[in-house]
Amino acid sequence: MKDLWEPIDVAAWQATPCISGRPATRADVAEGIAVFVLEPSGGARVSPVDMKLPAYGRQIQADERRIPVVIIQAENASGQTLLGVRYLTGGNGVCMPHEVEILDGPDDRKEQR
Repeated sequence: MKDLWEPIDVAAWQATPCISGRPATRADVAEGIAVFVLEPSGGARVSPVDMKLPAYGRQIQADERRIPVVIIQAENASGQTLLGVRYLTGGNGVCMPHEVEILDGPDDRKEQR
């Protein structure tokens, strides 16, 4: 079985599978095109964020390190936006938009992991 969250080749980051235009389902997570599923309660509504995906960025850590990521999911629920990211070194995570510096693509700065 293929590891859905394997490392990403930075030269091919734009080919990273992602979900766009609709909220993610459990099947999307199982396929590796989404990181999370938002299941609203109490009448809350989930909607996709209008954002070109995949997107390249750096997730800002608590110690101010910036870790390269590919954003594969962006959804809003009850006024809160969450991003699903994949790390270039493998694995995935969830963060908020203020925790990510979005870039046009990889740059010459040293990648911090």
